[in-house]
Amino acid sequence: MGTSFKLGGVGPAEFDNPGFVYYCYRQTAMAAGGREVVRDALQAGDIVVFSNEIGGTADFVGIYIGSGQFVSCNNPSQPTGAQSLSSGYWSERFLTARRYGD
Repeated sequence: MGTSFKLGGVGPAEFDNPGFVYYCYRQTAMAAGGREVVRDALQAGDIVVFSNEIGGTADFVGIYIGSGQFVSCNNPSQPTGAQSLSSGYWSERFLTARRYGD
């Protein structure tokens, strides 16, 4: 939390969003790997996948932290922080969730 955004940053001092998740999971193909999880069954640590364009392809990810929140790195003017899955923007752009490690 509070880490600076930098396009292409893979941590730990600066992150962009895919770099943040990659740093945490050291995985590739985040939107297709692991096991799919329905939105109502999310657990802390699951990867949530979005499209910045409604109906588009996966191009944004975050890590679910519980209570309807996920952590993401959005842009240079907004530090790494929690976002609500139920906000209009994220809710309508949600594509899938993935679980790794079980």
